[in-house]
Amino acid sequence: MGGMKGADILVVSNSSGTWTASDYYATAYIVPALDAQQDWSLTSTPIVGNGSTTFTAKRLLNTCDTFDRVFSAATFSTSTIWAFGSATSLAYHGTSNRGNAQVQFIASAAAEVQPADPSDLQTIEVRMNNITIPSNLTTYQCTHAILPNATKYHVIRFDGLPQTKYVHHMLMYGCSSWPPTASVGDSYSCAGMDTFCQKMGFGWVPGVTTVLAPPVAGWPIGTSDSTYFALQVHYNNPNLDAGVVDSSGFRLYYTKQLRANDIGILTLGTGAISIPPGNASFENPPGICPSSCTSTFPTDLTLIKTGMHMHLTGKSISTRLIRNGTEMAPLGNRSSYNFNYQGGYPVDPRTPMLMRGDTLMTTCTYDTSGLTNITKFGEASQNEMCFDFLQYYPAMTGIDLCVGVSAGLSTCTTTAIVANFSASNGTAPLPPK
Repeated sequence: MGGMKGADILVVSNSSGTWTASDYYATAYIVPALDAQQDWSLTSTPIVGNGSTTFTAKRLLNTCDTFDRVFSAATFSTSTIWAFGSATSLAYHGTSNRGNAQVQFIASAAAEVQPADPSDLQTIEVRMNNITIPSNLTTYQCTHAILPNATKYHVIRFDGLPQTKYVHHMLMYGCSSWPPTASVGDSYSCAGMDTFCQKMGFGWVPGVTTVLAPPVAGWPIGTSDSTYFALQVHYNNPNLDAGVVDSSGFRLYYTKQLRANDIGILTLGTGAISIPPGNASFENPPGICPSSCTSTFPTDLTLIKTGMHMHLTGKSISTRLIRNGTEMAPLGNRSSYNFNYQGGYPVDPRTPMLMRGDTLMTTCTYDTSGLTNITKFGEASQNEMCFDFLQYYPAMTGIDLCVGVSAGLSTCTTTAIVANFSASNGTAPLPPK
């Protein structure tokens, strides 16, 4: 599950008329290795016809195998890769016989109980304005939009609307105010977001169709920091095709019938990053959100998902949870981080709550093999980040950022305040662009 690097792989093949299901894994972009512990088996003979092969296979949800991923009930989907070929042994699949998708392997109870749509449910679409995708391998394009703001609304679900095969992923960021140079429907290059638009809102990756809010919560719009939005689309153009026009974006479903809770985002991590070159596995000092911060929360928080973010040298990231002196199950752990497979992941079902007085430690590991300069914190691709976005309810006011700013020093404040502080002296971190 996930990208090729660190993937847990099932291979179904036919050799001399016999079908088999084999357990493989990949540690890098290389030929997968056969797992010494074989856990997959076919439940029936695959069906072949009409240019396709259909099979069913089974495995324990948790095999206790280092190279296997754990399957768990989740409202959100898992990044999954696939490839096929006609050879009887593993070989490179090429650029056309492969792909990726988001798959919800097991539905949780929370995903099964959704109320009927409210009578006043409306939709709004935020899209790119028929832009021509540059003939570059990687492009980030942005546009601005103003959402309904006559009153406060709740978005209760949203759809990703990819219009071309070149869309790698899409994000919408809430802006604290209307950026001075912005206009509705504008289009501009945006590998980094500006300081006005830092609040993570909605996200889409391949395979996702509709994302539902929990039945008791909604994403607020129409408020001071949820009226102006920036849409960012990452395009992947491996063949450097020219002249492709795109209008991808989101459809938001919103209502004035507010649910009991607003959904909020708490940013964890650190901006104190200094990574030496030529190191295949450098563990940066953790960003600590101390109990002195979480003790000020107005209430315990119900966690929805975690969104972990690093840049290109990111190797692994985890957020540990310490409660009353005892380490609990981690909120999230990406042991093989891949920048191209970001998005939301469910928190560990053993730790569904963040409680007042908890301590959180977000640790990032990087691989700078081949680099010759120190890598610092920053927005550019040659810089690095270490953030974990916790989506939760009920939303808090006054605290959406609990990150390390230097050794032994953390901040417990709002993104806007830290952005202003950073603009004045350049020492405090900003969330990802």
